[in-house]
Amino acid sequence: MKIALLDGLPNLMNSAEAEFLARFQIACKNLGNVEARRVVTSDDINEYDPDVVLVLYDFSRKLTKYPTIGMVWNPLSFTEDDPYRILSLKSYDGYLVANKELTNFCNDLQFARAVKKPVGEFFLPTSYRTDIVAIETVKDPTLCYMGVPWDGGRHAPLFDSLAQRKLITFYGPEDSWERHLADYGGLIPFDGKSVQSTISKHGVALCLHKREHLRQNTPSMRIFEALSVGALPICDRIDFAIEELSDVALFVDTTKSASKVAKQVEAHMQGIREDRAEAAERARRGKEWFDKNWSLETKIENLILPTLQRVKESMQFDHTPRNYKPANKTAGKDTQCEVIIRTGSRDIESLQRSVDAVIAGDSAECPLGIAIVDYKKRDDIKTFTEDYIAKRLPVKYINSKDNRCRSTALWAGIEATTAPYIAHLDDDDTVF
Repeated sequence: MKIALLDGLPNLMNSAEAEFLARFQIACKNLGNVEARRVVTSDDINEYDPDVVLVLYDFSRKLTKYPTIGMVWNPLSFTEDDPYRILSLKSYDGYLVANKELTNFCNDLQFARAVKKPVGEFFLPTSYRTDIVAIETVKDPTLCYMGVPWDGGRHAPLFDSLAQRKLITFYGPEDSWERHLADYGGLIPFDGKSVQSTISKHGVALCLHKREHLRQNTPSMRIFEALSVGALPICDRIDFAIEELSDVALFVDTTKSASKVAKQVEAHMQGIREDRAEAAERARRGKEWFDKNWSLETKIENLILPTLQRVKESMQFDHTPRNYKPANKTAGKDTQCEVIIRTGSRDIESLQRSVDAVIAGDSAECPLGIAIVDYKKRDDIKTFTEDYIAKRLPVKYINSKDNRCRSTALWAGIEATTAPYIAHLDDDDTVF
């Protein structure tokens, strides 16, 4: 099984997508029967010839023949009013979503459409399994935080208060932590390993969320990273953690003042140090839950591969050579839809590209035919119709008046068709 991971931010090396991509490749190696490769362009995808393409960033679109699944894990508010992202989502063959709200959204995008694209539940940028149980091996558990002071500085007072109490070490871009250089641990490489390694050295990770993530219940990668190495997460009261990790995570109420939240964190750290056995038991429960339910290995086997199978079934993917209909078969007799292509002013190469798109769309469920309407009465178009198209699909060749009125040729095609349905395709366009 070959999985292509489409990187929509190839020039941004320190991104969540880059980190996730590296982790995914490690998880595939752990499984042994799956491999993954980072791809950027359509040429990369075609060269790799994968079984599926996973899109990591919803500004990227499906541009190849391969089954393409979008990883829809950003809060809905990032997408629902963005026409470009919505068009990208519509181009995918299936979806892996982070929460119920995104499930409903992806289903709504398909309202009144003939093909039902599978929506796999639930997926988030998580991590792979390890043998580390940090809280048992760290001599003196300490707290770390990774990221930047995002969300308009909403958590800046809390960071100030934690730093004053010498409770935390910050990691991320140095210019983001200029006011806390005394508590700054450095920039962690996005290599799929260093984040987990750093958390395991501390034993405890602070996991905070943007307003949108809290509102739409989309948990941070930090929670999964901490659990994967047997560390304890101290997090805000996001519903996901409350429902799934009530006996594992330690919670703080971020609706309180920064000083009160800092005191809650300080109390948690003191409790961890004073009762290492209880902390270790929490960590073991969290790691067991993670390995079973949310590790990348589990998600690949139990979610991604089954969703791919559903995509193949629903979208009728078949890369084997098609048995084309006999050339002498009359178009319209058994044809479900005839595609009218007006042509005459463009070269044969352009016409062939349009014809090939129709040929690629032919199927047993919807047999296609072509009506070539030649308003220039060109011998090369007639020859192309007889020697190329007729060997692949039922086809009609029709001459039309050349009166510079586009509808004249279109009506000539419509009047010649006999299939239950017709479609119109310009000779310089293609169809999916």
